[in-house]
Amino acid sequence: MNMNLFVHCLGADVRRFWPVIAGWLLVVAGMASIDGIRPHLAADPRLLGLLGVAGNVLWLAQLLMLFLLIALVVQAHPLVGSEAFWMTRPIPPATLLACKLTLLGIVMVAAPAIAEIVLMAVYRVPAKPAAFVAVDVALTQAAFLILLMTAAALTRNLPGFALLCGSAIGLIAIALSIAIAVLMARDDFSTMTYVLVSTSEPMPSGEDPTAGFLWNVLLPAIGLAVLAVQYRSRSRVRASALGVAGVLLASAIVHAWPWPVLAPRVLVPDWARAASALRLSADPGTVDSSHEQAFARRTPWRLIRARVHLNGIESGWSATAALMNASIQMSDGSVLPTERGGFPADVPVDAEEESPQRLVMRKLLGVGRVIEPFPPKAESAVVFVVRDVEARGSQPRTGEYRGRFQVALTHHEIEATLPLRAGAGHQSGAYRFVLDSVDRARGGAVALIARESRALSRFDRRPGAFFRFYLRNQSQSSAIVGNAIDVREVPFLSQFMPLSFGYSVETMGFMARGLMISFSPTAGIQGESMPINDAWIAGAELVIVRTTREGSVQRELDITEFPIG
Repeated sequence: MNMNLFVHCLGADVRRFWPVIAGWLLVVAGMASIDGIRPHLAADPRLLGLLGVAGNVLWLAQLLMLFLLIALVVQAHPLVGSEAFWMTRPIPPATLLACKLTLLGIVMVAAPAIAEIVLMAVYRVPAKPAAFVAVDVALTQAAFLILLMTAAALTRNLPGFALLCGSAIGLIAIALSIAIAVLMARDDFSTMTYVLVSTSEPMPSGEDPTAGFLWNVLLPAIGLAVLAVQYRSRSRVRASALGVAGVLLASAIVHAWPWPVLAPRVLVPDWARAASALRLSADPGTVDSSHEQAFARRTPWRLIRARVHLNGIESGWSATAALMNASIQMSDGSVLPTERGGFPADVPVDAEEESPQRLVMRKLLGVGRVIEPFPPKAESAVVFVVRDVEARGSQPRTGEYRGRFQVALTHHEIEATLPLRAGAGHQSGAYRFVLDSVDRARGGAVALIARESRALSRFDRRPGAFFRFYLRNQSQSSAIVGNAIDVREVPFLSQFMPLSFGYSVETMGFMARGLMISFSPTAGIQGESMPINDAWIAGAELVIVRTTREGSVQRELDITEFPIG
């Protein structure tokens, strides 16, 4: 490749499109600045609202300029038709392609990644998670860049590019609607919604992002190949055929890929592997049945439930149990198998009837009482599933029940304990929390204004965690659960877009948000209450609890004289 010619073409494109490039860079910098400033304005609704309006405008401008700049740069030297002036110049197609990729790569991929790195540096994110997030951002931006460059190369002008992109988005929306309609029409839709466990292997916690990562790598490679063919041959037929074949090949590779290289490393502690741990038991007198409902419609299934208890779980852990398979040995020697599995349910611990989540929190915080806005209740687990017609037509009988369940573990641990004063903060790795103010609200409630930030990426290989906030007074042996409200503004129009051009801040990427955490002395419809006075607050502290879904084990449940029919 002639370097002088490459520099000449690159400089010509920069001079030609510098207003649009400068506008894009300003929008990227403005979006990053708003993301960094917003958490500091959580206590000022007026300024936060103004900042939200500015964020909406910038988000829309960024979305429009993403399409516009790519189309302008690529179609400045059209690859469709025979009127392109560059065909009469000694400009090799490879040099022209390299020029376009370099310019758009710097502007569309490197600039957003650099803005994200600067923002994370301001929020004191360590180098390793910051690098992981930057790579994630760059990969996603590169995938969209190559995809849109391919669409621009295959069209003659900006209207054709807009028509192609709009048609593709419409087809994707129609395909998704059809897939959702077909899924909802299935008899087992309700169980599938609740993560049905139907295999004999332990259920991992969270999704394996390896497939998404492969698509992030393979799609740009396919797009580059299509661009190379289009630049060299200027034949849309050849380029389109190569693109279709490449997508089919990539789909086969992703489907057959055997190595979960990015799957989260879930933790199954040694105590949980012992046969004496996590034992299931149930009283046949608690067996009951009900119709299954899904989106206000009655399904052909009848769910048989029982009050299942879990024994042998360590402090700081809770668990859910999900039916995998079961059978009932009838007195006449026949065997009745379950029709399908069930969805996970929180099961009480030992002989307690208290919700396992609430019990583990009381023990973890070392208090005798926890006030919650909506007190959780212990659930009855699905232990058998039959078709409703068969259940109504059978006579009451009993049998020997044996079921196999997936017991999924959740780990609860105290992340930090902070004094109730402005400026108190905590940082652990990429997670950071700073308390800005403490106020008394009406009815004796306490309101906290705080800033929270964290960085997540697919390369962390740890299950995602979420955090809850408790106001604890150990001398009074009581604690109150906080209701945390994210005061971050979300671009209004993004709610209606069929595709998202960024990361979900809850699952990956860098997130910085302002929190308003309220602690009410009364909670729920059960009328629980606890007075909060100055003396109680003087002895109180803020406790941040980290909750992480970990691995799972399989356990069997035996019930004698199990009623059926």
